[in-house]
Amino acid sequence: MGCRDPSKGEEALAQLRRCVPTASVELLVMDLSDPAKVVEAAAHFRERHTYLHLLYLNAGVASFTGRVNTRELFSWDMGEVLRDGKHLLEQTCGRTTEGGLGLEFASNVFGHFLLIHELLSPLENAAPSTIVWTSSRAASAKYFSFDDVQMVTSRDPYGGSKFACDLLSMALAKRLRCRGIYSFTTCPGLTFTNLMTNALHRWEYPFLWLMSKLIPSVSLVPERACVCLTWFHDRDPSMLDPQRKYLASAGRCMPGPLRW
Repeated sequence: MGCRDPSKGEEALAQLRRCVPTASVELLVMDLSDPAKVVEAAAHFRERHTYLHLLYLNAGVASFTGRVNTRELFSWDMGEVLRDGKHLLEQTCGRTTEGGLGLEFASNVFGHFLLIHELLSPLENAAPSTIVWTSSRAASAKYFSFDDVQMVTSRDPYGGSKFACDLLSMALAKRLRCRGIYSFTTCPGLTFTNLMTNALHRWEYPFLWLMSKLIPSVSLVPERACVCLTWFHDRDPSMLDPQRKYLASAGRCMPGPLRW
């Protein structure tokens, strides 16, 4: 289990072991926004493990300001905003890492891509193996440009970065299939994790609760959201379509289209 913060990682491990006492799990400390640390963590994994059957790419950052984007909420796209949570929260643009990379690009896109590259050997050894990207219904070509692949000037760097994940997953699915490695994207829906709780005011919580009752794609709790990830563990990847996004909807995994 990869984690950037060792103390939070140990806390998550302890909670997992309380729920599943027989679980065999270990912590791999890495910061996906720092390429050197990704390479170091992957090397540590390769030293200990020869096979990697299933790689979940679930890390993500978003520069939410804590304000609801009322302009989008009461626009012609209101239905899409309510259904997908797309552009619901305002974001800070132009944030970069210490190395000068766009923050969302480094953590959500490039760090994952580099990790795959560094783990190709154990993935190929375990073929057929599966790569699962956590994308989002907020993924949007509208906020991605090849003139600004790091989303530094994008008004929605999170949505742009998730669209880049969709593009990468499809490209890797095509390129790695001959090596027995399969790549797919998933969407857990609008989920009430600390990524959301740190970005919202308490008076906005009832609004999210109401959305969860009316809109199946609003998972709200992580237990309902992660079904689209765990669904892959006993599936034959060669039988699945990499050009679909696998969605958490009403506590079930539903194949849906990739939107461009």
